[in-house]
Amino acid sequence: MIINMLHCKEVVSDNLFQKNRWDVKNRYTKLLFFSIAFGLSVSDAYSAGNQCIWKGPLFKKGKWTDALNWKNCGGGIPKCPDDVIFRAGIQGAELDKDFCINSFEFKGGSLCGTNNLRVKGVFNWTQGNISEGGIVDAEGGLELNRGRKVMKDEQALINRKKANWTDGSITLFGASSLVNESGGVFNVTKGGLRMSGSSNSQFFNAEGGKILINLNNSSKNVQFDNVQFNNDGALLVKQGISRLGGGGTSAGSFEVVNDGLLNFSGGTHTLLPNSSVIGTDVEFSHKDSGGRTTIGGAYNVKNTVISGNAVFFSSADTSLTETLVQTGGYLDGVGNIDVTGQTTLSGGIIQSSRPDSQSQAQLVALGGLDINGNFIQIVGNRRVINARVANWTSGGIRLHSTLTRFENALGAIFNIRGEASFIVGAGRNIGADPTVPTTKGLFVNHGDVVVDLSDDRRRGGPVQINTIFANLGNIDLQGDKLAFGDALLQFSSGALLFDISGLTDGQFDVLNIAGNATLDGIIAITLTNGFVPQSGDTFNLIVAKAILPFQTVDGVRLGGVDGHRFDYQIVTLPLDPQAPLEPAKQALQLIFR
Repeated sequence: MIINMLHCKEVVSDNLFQKNRWDVKNRYTKLLFFSIAFGLSVSDAYSAGNQCIWKGPLFKKGKWTDALNWKNCGGGIPKCPDDVIFRAGIQGAELDKDFCINSFEFKGGSLCGTNNLRVKGVFNWTQGNISEGGIVDAEGGLELNRGRKVMKDEQALINRKKANWTDGSITLFGASSLVNESGGVFNVTKGGLRMSGSSNSQFFNAEGGKILINLNNSSKNVQFDNVQFNNDGALLVKQGISRLGGGGTSAGSFEVVNDGLLNFSGGTHTLLPNSSVIGTDVEFSHKDSGGRTTIGGAYNVKNTVISGNAVFFSSADTSLTETLVQTGGYLDGVGNIDVTGQTTLSGGIIQSSRPDSQSQAQLVALGGLDINGNFIQIVGNRRVINARVANWTSGGIRLHSTLTRFENALGAIFNIRGEASFIVGAGRNIGADPTVPTTKGLFVNHGDVVVDLSDDRRRGGPVQINTIFANLGNIDLQGDKLAFGDALLQFSSGALLFDISGLTDGQFDVLNIAGNATLDGIIAITLTNGFVPQSGDTFNLIVAKAILPFQTVDGVRLGGVDGHRFDYQIVTLPLDPQAPLEPAKQALQLIFR
């Protein structure tokens, strides 16, 4: 059937609520028709009616239209302006015609049938079952409390005024639906609440409807598990955790304030271009077996956490977050993301499916970057940019694709510290020239890279850069703890900074490159600890498979000794007796004059 909720946007109903047989809108039209045909009142004002109590048969369902199944009902059956009470432990009541009543106190038992019930006052539902596909239209609002409340088959419950969910669970089976209509306010309070059911059931907030999550403690939660959560209106999370674990399609707004947290915890969520996510804290977690959330509209959040879910940013506008923490899962999409504060990456995958013909989708760490944990992976046509100060203290970085790029921006600092391990790139060379592996994942430095691995507690050897490293800024080596497994491409604006405090190994910085070094720009030499070299002293600072020396700029800049200078030459080193089959390497050798 098509569950095309009243006043739903057409784009949502076409794509989300497509069913096989009939729709809620048609059923509601049918309800109005029967209201007129049978003279049911549509006024909001009633004279006092009866308080009708369902007694029903003991061992089977009873028909609503059988007066013998009622007591205190004036000898008849309930209708507007009567109030109806179902008590716990009763057998089922079959709604065998469309009816209107004033209020409904549903404490247990069951209400079934394909006909419709219009409740002009408050529908107070403690526990019990509603089934078989009719509509219960709560025009005066809902009170949902205490026990387990179940809907199944193609049943629909519509709130049109104020609903208060304060206790108990709600279970939606089959294609059943709970609808907060335009003008309705659905308040969720207390916490420890759960709405669950089957994947084709739904909780739908229509355009003009409002859902307010305001639990009694910021650590309490309300769970929407497996049930589709479709929001075309407004969701406001003021306090507590709202966990959406069943997917859904939404064109409305999601806002988080104060001590609230909005958690997309599972299922396939599609937030359409007209949607928005704003406020304080949003998390994409793994609690409900993965899931995927597509952010198609505006995204402007203070704190974003990705811990297991896949979040796909597809908006044409740049998404904004003040802080970003990714410990797992996927950050995906064709859209750009600016992080105005701190970015922390300790696991997971950052990728983009932008076509290769387009520029990379960007994740820009405007306020600084921490990289720690095991390793992070950057995949596809994606660029991650550090724009301030980055501290890489543990784990590895994998650049998986030929168009993938990690970039240290102009004026930014990239500190390599602690247990930082490796940067490895995937891709392939095009053409026969092995000195131009330009299609591999790139690490591009426009700012300052500082290698500070002097801590004696470091367990591993040098940090391995096994991808193409393009240097347009400064690399401060500080020892011999940085090694390139592929190639170093240094451009005319680039500089390699070496400290020299003596002649022996360990007293001057060394850069080891398994591949080729293509050099431009300068090498800057700083003499430390009062060391003054003597004429003829030599220092093998760069060791590589092959060295293409400086092209456009004087290659050496000396600091600390006036009136003297270094020259350089490319020398071939003797074969390593431990690896006699490997080809000889070259060294860029500095000579003090």
